[in-house]
Amino acid sequence: MLTSRGAAVDLRPMRQPERPAAAALSTDDAAPRTRRWRLLFLLLAVAVAVLSLMPSPPQQAGLGWDKLDHLVAFAALALCAFLGWRGGRAARVAVLLLLLAYGGAIEVLQMQVPNRQAEWGDLLADALGIGLGAVLALWWLQRTPGPARTAP
Repeated sequence: MLTSRGAAVDLRPMRQPERPAAAALSTDDAAPRTRRWRLLFLLLAVAVAVLSLMPSPPQQAGLGWDKLDHLVAFAALALCAFLGWRGGRAARVAVLLLLLAYGGAIEVLQMQVPNRQAEWGDLLADALGIGLGAVLALWWLQRTPGPARTAP
């Protein structure tokens, strides 16, 4: 297109400036880390479901007190979820609520398993574990420099 003075004007959209190599590197480094946390989360979620829905789980799998088992398991799940799926505050709250719903679903399913029973105390221990895992994940993210802090 020509202007009134006869000069050409380029109407193509402007290209975005190139990202510095360090920024590209930090994002690329963060992706494998989040994938590892996600894989660990999925493995833990399956292990929790299997152990929770067995009629007689092995004694070696527990820590000696049922509520402590719930607290530790859901703290580990919350930690892995926070580090695997990073996002804003809404995403983090969604993760917490989904984990609590997962714990509730396990309790409901336990009513159908012989020798198992659902307990509100277990769900409370799950909720406390989720809170503990979230606090540990936030602590980890604040103290980890560089790529580990960047969102994928």
